[in-house]
Amino acid sequence: MSAAASQRLRRGDRVRERRDYQRISREGARVSSRSFVVLTAPTRVAGRSDPRLGITASRRVGSAVVRTRVKRRIREWFRRHRDALPEARDIVVIARSSAAELDQRAVDAELGDVARRLRSSAAAPRT
Repeated sequence: MSAAASQRLRRGDRVRERRDYQRISREGARVSSRSFVVLTAPTRVAGRSDPRLGITASRRVGSAVVRTRVKRRIREWFRRHRDALPEARDIVVIARSSAAELDQRAVDAELGDVARRLRSSAAAPRT
């Protein structure tokens, strides 16, 4: 398998069902940044160790073209950085309206910071 094929975002790499989004929203930890809210919860898919991604971009973000561009940039960030994310987690990224103004480099930087905060909170013991 080529390196590009191994980096592909497959169907199983995505959070797809409404009940999963609701569960992550209800049970998950929340980390916010200027342009994104990131929710994360343990995955309920048996035997899965890789993180899964869900994206929400409402009409407040912009037109359909703008929302699609924002989602594409989030998927690209996930595709390139999924190895650095906590294992066996479902991650939902909610785009705020300010996300429409970001280029890929800014998305990478902002979500990278959020990922670091997620890793440090996942590593910290619960009291």
